[in-house]
Amino acid sequence: MPSRPSVTSRWPSSSCGATSWRRATAGTSRSRRSRSGCRRSREPGTRDSRPRSCSRWSGCAWSGPAPTASPSPWSGSSRPRHTRRPRRRFSPTSRKSPAACSRPHPAISFPFGRATAGSEGSTPRNAARAERRGCPSVILLDGAQGEGGGQIIRAALALSAATGQPFHITRIRAGRVRPGLQPQHLAAVRAAAMLCGASVGGAFDGSPDVRFEPGPVRAGEFRFEIATAGALTLLLQTVVLPLATASEPSRIEVTGGTHVPRSPSFHYLARHWAAVAERLGLHARFDLARAGFYPPGGGEARAEVQPWKRPARLVLESRGRLVAIRGTAGAARLPGVAERMQRAARERLWESRRLESAWEVLEVPAPSKGCFLLLEAIFEHGRGAFGLIGERRVRAEALGDRAARQLLKFLDSDEGAVDPHLADQLVVPLALAGGGGLVTTPEVTSHLETVADVVSRFGIPARTWGRRGGAGGVEVGRLVDPPRSGR
Repeated sequence: MPSRPSVTSRWPSSSCGATSWRRATAGTSRSRRSRSGCRRSREPGTRDSRPRSCSRWSGCAWSGPAPTASPSPWSGSSRPRHTRRPRRRFSPTSRKSPAACSRPHPAISFPFGRATAGSEGSTPRNAARAERRGCPSVILLDGAQGEGGGQIIRAALALSAATGQPFHITRIRAGRVRPGLQPQHLAAVRAAAMLCGASVGGAFDGSPDVRFEPGPVRAGEFRFEIATAGALTLLLQTVVLPLATASEPSRIEVTGGTHVPRSPSFHYLARHWAAVAERLGLHARFDLARAGFYPPGGGEARAEVQPWKRPARLVLESRGRLVAIRGTAGAARLPGVAERMQRAARERLWESRRLESAWEVLEVPAPSKGCFLLLEAIFEHGRGAFGLIGERRVRAEALGDRAARQLLKFLDSDEGAVDPHLADQLVVPLALAGGGGLVTTPEVTSHLETVADVVSRFGIPARTWGRRGGAGGVEVGRLVDPPRSGR
C-alpha cells in the first residue's frame, strides 16, 4: 500500500534557507519534534537540522562557507531575511546576570510594581492623577543625599506613618561600604509597617529602594526584634512618634543593642531625649530589662507611649543658667569598672571648673560584658548630654576623663541650647507636634541638615542656618494639617 503523503507547510526561509517545517508522520527518519508538534527534518547541506554554516544575520557561531539562501516570497530579493536571535538560556554553571539571580522574597508585600525616580509612578502627571482620585502623591526621596545613612529612612518612616503620606526612597545608603537596607533598617521598616498596616515594597536585606504606603496608626502592644546588635533606641524613636498620634496608649518591647557605638544609648534616650520630648507634649516612659552591648547585642527594652497632647511649640534659643550636672555609670560583668569611670569623670570636672556632679552607679544585667557612661548638663532652658561605650584595651579611667572633657567643651561654648546629637533628633518631633519650634546648637551637622530636608519634603517647613561644623540651628514651621489619629 502506498504511504500516506505528508502535508508540508513551508514557512519563510531561514537565513540559510536550509530548514523547512513538515507535519510529523510515522517513519520519518532523522528528525526532531519542535514545540508546535511538527518535526524539523534535515535537508541537504545540513546536520541535525542545523546549518553547517550561517550568515551574519542568523546569529549562529558555525563557520565555513554558507549555503545559498533561498529567496523570500515576501521580500522579492535573494538576500537572507534577518531572523530573531535565539533567546539565551542560563545554565546553573553559566555566569548569571543580576536580573537572573534569585532575590529574597520580601516579608511584606506591596501591591504596586517597583518604581524609581523618573519612572511612570513618579511623574508629575501621575501625581496629579493620584490627587484627583483622592490619593496622596508619593514623595520621592534620595537615600544617598546629605548624610546618606539610615537616618533618612527612619525619619521618612516616622513622618509617613504619622501623616499618612506615602513615600518612595531610592539609592539607600548608596555611598556606604555595605549599601542598601541592613538588618536594623529592615527592622525599622517592618515595625513601622506593623503600626499602620502599611503596604511595603522592597522590604528585604540589601534592598536599594523601598516604597511605603501607610494606613491609619492603631494603638496596641507590639514586640519587635533586631536580629543583630543594631541600636534598638533608633527603632524606638521611629515607632514612638507615630504611636503617640493614636488615641489610646501603646506598649512596646524591643530586643537588640541598647548600648551601641555611633548611636544614642538607652540612657541617652530615656533620660535626655525623653525629657525634652515631654516639653513637646510627648509622654513616653522607657525601661531597661537587660543591656545589650556591641557586638553580641541581646538587650531588651520596654516603652509605654501616651497619646500626644498637641499642638505644642518649643523654642530652645538660649541655655540659661546651669542647674545641675548628672552622671550615670554602668557596667555588666565587670566588677569595679563603673566606679572607676565615675571617679575619673568627677575628678576631671572638679579640677577643671570646680563643678559638682550627682552620680548614679549601676550594675546592669546583660548577656555579655560591657560598660557605659553618660554625663548630662541641665540648664534653665537647654541641656546637653555626652556618652561613651566601653572599648577593648581602653581603661575605665580614660573613658571617664574623655566623657568629662566632651561635657566641658560644651560648657565652654556658650552658643547653642542643646548638644549637636539632640538637635537632629528633635526635628521630627517638632514637625509632628503641630506647633513647630526652634532649636540652636553649637555645631551644625550633616545629620541635622539631612533630616530637615526630609521634613520639608513632607510639606512641613523646616530650615537650618549656620555653617556646617559651626554654630547654628534649625527652625520647624507650624503643621498646617495635624497628623491623623488612629481609631
